[in-house]
Amino acid sequence: MKNKAFAFLFCFLFAAASLTAYAADGPSDPVTAAEGFEAAADPAASDESGAFPSEEDEELVLPPIPDDLTGGRPWIDSSIVGNVTADTQTSPVEDFYLYVNKDWILSHDLPAGSQTTERDGLANARARVRSALMGEDLTDHDARQAQLFFRAFCDTDAREAAGCTPAKQVIDDIRSLESIDEISEFLLDTERSAGVPTLVTVYNSRDYGEHCWKTGVRLSSPTFGKTVNTLGMNAATISPSDPVYQARLKLVCDVLTRAGYTEEEAIAAFENRLDLEKELLQIAEESNDGQNASSDLTIDQLDGIAGDFPLRELARTRGYGQASSFEVGDMADLIAAGRLYTEDHLEALRDYFICGYAIEAGSWLDPQAYDAWIADYTANGGEEDLTMPERNATPEEQAVNLAAVVIATPVGRAYVEAYDLSRVKEVVQDLCADAIEEQKQIINASEWLSDASKQRLCAKMDAVTVNVIYPEVWEDYSGLNLDGLDYYGVRRAIWLNDLARNAEKTNTEIDDRLWDSPSLLSGGAYDRETNSFHVDAAMCEDNVNSYEAGEITFSEFMGTYTGYIVFHEIAHAIDTINIYKDEHGDDLEESLLEPADLTEYKRRAEKARDYLDSISIWEGQQVIGSVCLNEAVAEICGMQTRLCFAAKHEDFDYKAFFEGGAGIGPILNTPEHELMWILGGDAHPTVVLNTNFTVQQFHEFMDTYGVKEGDGMYLAPEDRLVIW
Repeated sequence: MKNKAFAFLFCFLFAAASLTAYAADGPSDPVTAAEGFEAAADPAASDESGAFPSEEDEELVLPPIPDDLTGGRPWIDSSIVGNVTADTQTSPVEDFYLYVNKDWILSHDLPAGSQTTERDGLANARARVRSALMGEDLTDHDARQAQLFFRAFCDTDAREAAGCTPAKQVIDDIRSLESIDEISEFLLDTERSAGVPTLVTVYNSRDYGEHCWKTGVRLSSPTFGKTVNTLGMNAATISPSDPVYQARLKLVCDVLTRAGYTEEEAIAAFENRLDLEKELLQIAEESNDGQNASSDLTIDQLDGIAGDFPLRELARTRGYGQASSFEVGDMADLIAAGRLYTEDHLEALRDYFICGYAIEAGSWLDPQAYDAWIADYTANGGEEDLTMPERNATPEEQAVNLAAVVIATPVGRAYVEAYDLSRVKEVVQDLCADAIEEQKQIINASEWLSDASKQRLCAKMDAVTVNVIYPEVWEDYSGLNLDGLDYYGVRRAIWLNDLARNAEKTNTEIDDRLWDSPSLLSGGAYDRETNSFHVDAAMCEDNVNSYEAGEITFSEFMGTYTGYIVFHEIAHAIDTINIYKDEHGDDLEESLLEPADLTEYKRRAEKARDYLDSISIWEGQQVIGSVCLNEAVAEICGMQTRLCFAAKHEDFDYKAFFEGGAGIGPILNTPEHELMWILGGDAHPTVVLNTNFTVQQFHEFMDTYGVKEGDGMYLAPEDRLVIW
């Protein structure tokens, strides 16, 4: 999970994959930034409802938000901005989250233009990386690329002097294309068309079932509809008054008007792109015969399936010519693209490419364009490390956060070169081993599990691969050389290198040693496809160093990010989703549990879901238990394992432990942002629930604070939720 409260990988981007949007250090489609982050945000990639599949999706209609938002039960939703005042009473037995975090809540407000803000647990780590990149020349080749990126971005004088001139050259080139043949020639020249979406794209992505990279073919990502803030939207359904529409239009206009367009011409180009997408949608729907996917086309069979679009030649020129087969995402989409790739649609196609390039290149240009790009990225629900104003007050801060997304591996290499993390790695590895062993002991002590189920669960825990602090193997960036390039040149070179590295994966096996998020600044995660767990250096370095120096006690250490993330993420190995995966991460026909045990497990999980459903965020708005059940179960199991481990340590200070954990990640949200979270924008319980719902399941909390019947934090023993 990524950096959010309690070290979450914040689920604005639902998929576990890292942001390929402006990064392409990620695995799947590095073709364009505009395509990447939207593709990574597709919630269909991750069913977080666990053992309880949701009903078939319907169009999302947001319920109205009342004026009074203080009617939550049993606790006020104190993460909504304005719900807590100086007069709000606090008590650990009534509302533990508020008791711990009231001072932070009152001392913070939402930055202008932001929907959310949080305690930044990784600020020190980013500052250390920033110091390394600002310092003497780094010696490792890959680390040096991060430093060159950093310096080019921070040279704002050079960026301002260049303005939009580099983009204008590409835009003018596209505008000059006078036939479909000329467009094809342009697209097939990768150097010439760098950064331009290709209408139909070829890419490699992981196939975990066969443990290899598969070459796929699909449409380039649409303008709208792939991020959490645009779910259910597309070119045909989005309103021009929608903030997402306005932000994307503003970005396109900012780039195009400074590349020689009038504002009217820029708006017309944007509308032409959307009109083309509407036609694509209509033709694809009409062509859909229910049998649209084909997984074993040869490169010669690509010829003609998208009309005159040069798909076979594109696969070859982009480096995918030797692919053993091509998996088509939706044949109807390719049919639609072929019908529109004609002389009759020449102007619309030019505008499609120009606007797509403007969306991509906004982050490649001067500070003015970058600001418009950030506003667009924020409106679409993008990466918070990039969009939080308090984290990006200076170009240096912006540069570190952007580099961590765009060239994650070189940033991680810079971190490791600059700081000795070996002792941190050793301590966290030992803690992971303790967490796994403690989880096994809980399983074996279970009174309701059969021996066969216990054996399979423990076997899976034994097989968990632990990857902590930094990877032992890094992706190869030897082909990237940013020396002597200005910022636009840097971004263009990275785009081309991303494409080349993706193509090099053709017909190869997945290397499980490589991390999806190797910047070391993202947090931690359990990977269900490989039964592996990773936690970054940034998550642990401060905590471990403070503990080793005697600045915090063991009890306090267990309440830090490090203690939390290790036990929580390892608990995911056998959560409501992953009991259906074996020790290799492969899908099981049944589950790890014997049939009778699975029935009992579901009953316990249903009890958790029903209790979540009974909680109201404000009057008239209940929690949707099925949305956050899987994470809630992992919360309970992770806390249970930590408490069992703590009980083996003499004089454990439960007060310090509970209060430290509750204070890890307070958040303030707008009501709209909180509502999107509740409805599925985040698969985790809200931060108030994450604290209060979890601790009230355990007698250690009740005993520490003397919670009694009638108190807001009280939960009768028979109502408490025990999974294993």
